[in-house]
Amino acid sequence: MARKGQHRIGEWRFDVAGAALSGPMGERRLEHRAARTLDLLCRRRGETVTHGEILAEVWDGRTVSPNSVAVVIADIRRSLDDDAGDPRHIATVAKRGYRLNPEDAPGPSAARRPLWPSIPILLAVAAAALILFLRQSVTARVAVLVEPVQNATGLRSYDPLARALSELVTNRLTRETDAPVVDAITARLSPTQRSIRLTDRLILWNGQPTLSLTATDPSSGAVLWSGMAAGPGDRIAQTTIRALHDFGAHVRGF
Repeated sequence: MARKGQHRIGEWRFDVAGAALSGPMGERRLEHRAARTLDLLCRRRGETVTHGEILAEVWDGRTVSPNSVAVVIADIRRSLDDDAGDPRHIATVAKRGYRLNPEDAPGPSAARRPLWPSIPILLAVAAAALILFLRQSVTARVAVLVEPVQNATGLRSYDPLARALSELVTNRLTRETDAPVVDAITARLSPTQRSIRLTDRLILWNGQPTLSLTATDPSSGAVLWSGMAAGPGDRIAQTTIRALHDFGAHVRGF
């Protein structure tokens, strides 16, 4: 039986407080929204958890982009090595939400299973871990630390736009780069993990709302990249996407 604050998901053990999964492939950290969403699914194991329920608990009911929940679920599935097309752990319930499969819970026979797997299984796991390590060393050389968009216009009326752009930046970066994209406020990185900090400020430029983006090296403060996404309000989302596409290309070169 899992200890309080921990859940068992197949071969993975989920530590809620540490926002981490540990299993045959080692330990994997979860972004805080992903950790809160997975905790909710674990507490409601076997039940369908609707999009509205996830938004209410994880985003505190704030208005976010329509695909925010889907992006977080995709992040959880990647961490669990789960396949959306043939899920073992998290099933999509069409037009309703998501469900953590009940068979992921350890059954009464779990205690009677051998403590050690066979030698071929151990060798297969070790080989898979080595492949994963080599892959990550190439595709995840640097993590992107994303700060929330700061409303620097001096006008409170732009607060909703700043929040919406924060969601857009985080969600879009997961598509534009293979690097881990994490919240700069809650990030827990190892001392050896290279990172880039992306700072976003919503300003007024020639009377129009404009998003100023600056990427810096956290260790030296050196500016690595900068970009602008100009309004008006109905255009700023598209210009932000173009700027992030350019930033993603730079990240792959770092």
